[in-house]
Amino acid sequence: MRISSSDYAIEHCFFTHLDEVRHYHDSLKINYILKGKLKYTVEGEETIVEKGDLCLVNNNVFHEAILLEDTEMLSLIINHRFLSWMLNHKHFGFAIRKNPYRTPELILIFLEVYSYHKKDRMLETYLLLLKMIKILKEETGIVSTDSFSSNVLLFVQQYIDRHYQNHINLEALSELTHYNESYLSTQFKKTFGIGINEYLRNVRMEHALLDLIESDKKILEIAFQNGFESIQSFNRIFKKLYDETPKNYRERSREMVCPS
Repeated sequence: MRISSSDYAIEHCFFTHLDEVRHYHDSLKINYILKGKLKYTVEGEETIVEKGDLCLVNNNVFHEAILLEDTEMLSLIINHRFLSWMLNHKHFGFAIRKNPYRTPELILIFLEVYSYHKKDRMLETYLLLLKMIKILKEETGIVSTDSFSSNVLLFVQQYIDRHYQNHINLEALSELTHYNESYLSTQFKKTFGIGINEYLRNVRMEHALLDLIESDKKILEIAFQNGFESIQSFNRIFKKLYDETPKNYRERSREMVCPS
């Protein structure tokens, strides 16, 4: 694999004001604080970082930063594809257990990476990046995001199964799991072969069908008790799926069970 400018980037940043909203990115980000102080919140964990600290932020992890003092820092951003190639592992994240990092060897290599990068010495930069990743792997270990994602997706599926009667949408599920809406939706469909909204609709409809057959509840009551926002939306979705109205379905089902 040929190293290129798209594989990594280093930014020299000066901040007099910084109040990031919660966000994520598809790259590993390592910040070295040259001076100043700021508060990072990564996956709900708050950390104060200041002069001489390294702070690691995994890819696809929600985080935000608030400036506590005017701050100068270096940011190393390593493309996830390039990082996966270096570790020979497609789906992973560093098992970060502590922030900030103050390992002298790690800090020295970080500064050397910056120095060689400024001089456009790509080979030396690449070799130092490999060394840095090796140290990080030894210090933190890596975790498979395959198994982690599977656990999250099973949680989403079970949450829908149990709470289908409540108001549920992709935004709420994203907040619960701390996964980006687009990523969560894509992975759910990839794993289960059906989109989140479609799965939610089907779960609600399965329970509604049972209520239509087995209970004497009014159709309006059945619609609301199974999470549909209105009788109109329930009727529209029902007709689209079964090519008949809920009332006709109930009557036909009962005739089949108890023919006259």
